[in-house]
Amino acid sequence: MNMGNVAVEQGCLRVTPLSSGRCTVCGVREAAFCAVLSPSELQQLHAISSHKIFEQGELIVEEDATVRQVANVLGGTIKLFKLLPDGRQQITGFLFAGDFLGPMLSGEYATFAEAVGRVELCVFDQDRLRERMDAWPHLERRLFEDATATLDRALDWMLLLGRKTAGERVASFFVMLADRVGPKDEPQALIEVPMSRSDIADYLGLTMETVSRQISQLKRTGLVRAPSQHMLELTDLAALRRIAEGSDERR
Repeated sequence: MNMGNVAVEQGCLRVTPLSSGRCTVCGVREAAFCAVLSPSELQQLHAISSHKIFEQGELIVEEDATVRQVANVLGGTIKLFKLLPDGRQQITGFLFAGDFLGPMLSGEYATFAEAVGRVELCVFDQDRLRERMDAWPHLERRLFEDATATLDRALDWMLLLGRKTAGERVASFFVMLADRVGPKDEPQALIEVPMSRSDIADYLGLTMETVSRQISQLKRTGLVRAPSQHMLELTDLAALRRIAEGSDERR
């Protein structure tokens, strides 16, 4: 973890104003909470937003930092983690383009957040965003729905860590990435995997060696191909889902 360039002090992001009209061409708008806003509401939201870029390894927010600002992820991947007393980290989740960074109810961030590769954020002052939520109940409802979906994913992941085999966990991880970046009914997918195998192992509760073995096994069976270092081609998503669910007879 790169602690030499901490970008957040007490939950306050260093930001620059967003250029005029950026919201209308935002590539993640339909996936973000602002998708429910009308053009005039979107313009008002734009007026209270700012733009921030973090480079790989930069710490975006510290655990227990007081919440002052929250953000939409415009691009890149963020890992959320806690530090154990002995210095080890436990990754609790990842945020992707369209996801929301920041608690809206509690007064503090529950985890550290670090950039996995280059991350672009659309930042809001929390108090001013709350004012918009009071004026626009549909915005508050969308944020609540997104928070509920995040909780559901976390509960599913608790099942994965508690009950699934190593092969099922790795398959589940790739299926999760595919579902986050594309429609679920596609037979195959080309996905970016920006996180290291060490981070994947930490997230799945496995050793890095075990993760590497499981990926190699998926490559041997032809279910996964690696056209480049951080790209994977999932050639048969249906088969990967069966493995993830423990219903594949070959395993």
